Order: sequence, then structure tokens, then C-alpha cells
Amino acid sequence: MADLAYPSALKRYVALLVVQKFFSSVVLYGVVASLFMVSRGLDYTEIFTLESVLALVLFLVDIPSSAWADRYDRKWMLVVGHAAAVLSVLVFAWARPFWVFAVSYALSGVGIAILSGVESAYVYDLCKAFNGQEHATRVYARLNAAEQCATVLSFPLGSWLATHGYVLAVYATAAANAAGLLLILLLPAQRIRENQGQESAQGATNQRSALVSTWNFIVSNPRLLLLAFAGPAVWVVFNGFNYLNQPLFVRAGLPVHDFGWVMAAGSLAAMAISFLVGRVNQRFGFMGPIVASTLAMSAAFACMAWTNHLAWIVVAILILNMGESLRSPLLNSLTNSLVPSEVRATALSVLTAVGTLLTLILNPVVGYFADHSVAAGLLFSGALVFLFSFGGLPFLLRMRGHSALREMSSDPSGDASAR
Repeated sequence: MADLAYPSALKRYVALLVVQKFFSSVVLYGVVASLFMVSRGLDYTEIFTLESVLALVLFLVDIPSSAWADRYDRKWMLVVGHAAAVLSVLVFAWARPFWVFAVSYALSGVGIAILSGVESAYVYDLCKAFNGQEHATRVYARLNAAEQCATVLSFPLGSWLATHGYVLAVYATAAANAAGLLLILLLPAQRIRENQGQESAQGATNQRSALVSTWNFIVSNPRLLLLAFAGPAVWVVFNGFNYLNQPLFVRAGLPVHDFGWVMAAGSLAAMAISFLVGRVNQRFGFMGPIVASTLAMSAAFACMAWTNHLAWIVVAILILNMGESLRSPLLNSLTNSLVPSEVRATALSVLTAVGTLLTLILNPVVGYFADHSVAAGLLFSGALVFLFSFGGLPFLLRMRGHSALREMSSDPSGDASAR
């Protein structure tokens, strides 16, 4: 039977990562972000165009930042990423014209771009450094739970702060995120290539060479590209729902101070699923949960477009949050297991860039539909989740026999592990 306990040193760092993830995930203004931007003169086409600004920055920054992290030190790239995130929240608080909001989203894009691949790779190789890689999926799930816990508290507290002023919730978010930034400094350095001694002196100084070798690896493993659409692309669509939920609540007659309680219920459901991911994976495998959660998320978007009844809207929000919380650790663990350690952060960033590239074009389309009808924006979002996830379904089904998938389900503890 597998050893269920983390190695002692790893346990300390996992605890630190969980606390850090909590503070960095606090977004007190998220529950009223859409109303805040509308109050400062933006329409939904402009709001979703800001998401395209973010996606463009992701595309430009993601790969080079992660290549640098793979080559030098992932910890300090995490510091830069979290610093950019804190600054983006401050600029958001000051913004009024569209271009200032665009600067805020660009800074946010820098932070997300750095963290998207580097954070995941840092966690996996931290586990590996302490001979605890079999616990990687459990660590991802715990971090996801910490993020959901922060969100649970953020929503009702953010709603309360918003009743005293939207901007107050924004400044409180910046303070919490700054605390998360400081905790990053307590983590150990991670110089993967230097430690493993797997690259020549020329390779250590040639970022282009690393990127080319990473791209060649991805091209030789095209199924990774399908995971980019099923993972990062769907996450972007899911994240966009945070702009549509607020007019949805207004349409249902829910007062602002109660917005947070509804969204907190969704986050609690997602957090509960996070602790069950391993057991679900062991019982039902990989494809079953992915297919079921994707269908449920698409149906939830359709339900919210169809009804004005608050109870049905709450049910749909629960399903949407649980679906993404189930998908994310499974896809994250599988993708990491298919990529070599020495190019992991770079490869994950390439996949994230590919997955978000389509949203650069599609985000303003979602906003355009939402300006005409919130229901139309919701239906279009649900269709994107379905297409991004199932466009390559025949190829994903063929992955059921892949060794990585078998290994993910082999842990008797019930927690999937990526090897």
C-alpha cells in the first residue's frame, strides 16, 4: 500500500504553499467587478475586450517567462508574477478610462502568464525533490481547495465591502495579495537544470534553443495540444462567467449584499470536489469524469440563460464550479506527467498560450452577445466549453490506455498521482 504521509520537509513547504495560495487567491472585488467597471463607463463588449488584452499578454509573456524560469530559478519568477498581480489590482482601483483598465489587465496578464506554467512546474518538482512526486495530484488538489476557500470568504466579505463602496473591496484585495507575495519569499529556490546537470553550457544561455526543443516535443506529442484546449481554454471561458453572473443576479432580483453568499455556495461545492478528485479518478478513471463534468458545465450555462428563477441559477452555479474543480487537477496532473521535468514550465506555458489564443478573438464576441442579451452571452460561453473540450474527443478517448492515465489511478489511497 502506498505511503499516505508526505515527507516531513515536503509537508512544511506544502503547508506554506497552501497558506500562500489562500492569500494570493483573495479577490474581494470579484463579486462586483462587472458592476464596478460598468459604473465607470464601460460596456460588456469593452469588459470582455479587456479579457482579450489579458489573453494577448499571456500569449506574449507566458512562454519566455517560463523558459527563463526553467533555465534559472522558478521561485524568483513566482515573486515577479505575484508582484505584477498586486500592482494590477492597484491600477484597477485607480482606473476610469478604458486604457487604464487595459493597463491593469496587461499587468494581470503578466502575473498569470508567469504563474500559469511556473507555479504548476514548481509544485511538481518540489514534490519530486523530496521523493514525493506520487503526492503531486493531492498537492494540486489541496492548492485548488485553498483557492476555493479564499473565494468562499472573499465573496460574502467582498459583497459587504461593496455596499460601502466598490473601490474599498479592490484595495482590500491588494492588501491580501501582497501578503501572499511576501510568503513566496520563504519558499526554497528551484534551479532544475542546474541541479540535474542535463544541459550544456551553450544550452544554459540559449533561451531560443530551449523553446525550440520544447515546441518540437509538443509537436511530436499532438495530444498535448488537445489538453491545452480542454484545460486552459475552458478555464478562460469559465473565468469569463464572473462578468455575466452579476447582471444575472440583478435580473433575478438578488440584492448586491447577497451576491457573495450565492457565489460562496458555488465555491464551497468546488472545494468539496477538490478533496474528492483522487477518489473519483480511482473509481471512474480519467475520461468519465472529464466527459461528465464538461456536459454538466455546458448544461449549466444553458440553464442560466433559460431561467430567471434564483433557485435554478444557484443550482447551475454549483454545477459550474464543481465541474471546473473536478476537471482542473485531473488535466493538470496528466499534462505534467507527459512532459519532461527539464522543460516542464516552458511546455506548460506553450500549451497555455495555445489554449488561450482563440479566446483573444472570442472574448469580445461574448461581450457583444452579452450587450444584446445576457442569455446570449451565456449560451455562447456554454457552446465554447463544449467545443473546446470535445473537439478532440476521439483522440482523447484513445489516451485511455496511456501509461500516465493508468498510473494516475493506481494509488490505493484514492488520490491520483502523476508520475
